[in-house]
Amino acid sequence: MLSKSSVYEIKRISLGVFILSVIQMIVVIITVGYNNSYLFGTLLGALVAILNFVFLAISVENSVKKSQGAAKGYMGSGYFLRLMFMGLIIYFAINSPYINHWATIIPLIFPRITIMVLGIIDSKKGGKKNEC
Repeated sequence: MLSKSSVYEIKRISLGVFILSVIQMIVVIITVGYNNSYLFGTLLGALVAILNFVFLAISVENSVKKSQGAAKGYMGSGYFLRLMFMGLIIYFAINSPYINHWATIIPLIFPRITIMVLGIIDSKKGGKKNEC
């Protein structure tokens, strides 16, 4: 079970990934035109980015309950599994004729962009006011 603060951050990151995915689709429609492969790629990439962040939150919460050595091993194996998961999805997208692989790969950086933007917004507010 995830803590309230983890769920709150997952919701914030998910909203940011969704907004950036919509922006990506608007840019693609303006520059390339509408194509289902871009839509499917964007949706797949956004879903994988959000799932990766959820798995990270689960790993962090579970590792906090362990000793230092066990926590390092647990986080290392969690990182490896998340990296393999993303690699398999990218491999699938590259080999799928119905999914644009670039539209899948680009959303994988959206959580990092969202975290950076939320950090700037939170610092301007003087810290998170809505934190659980």
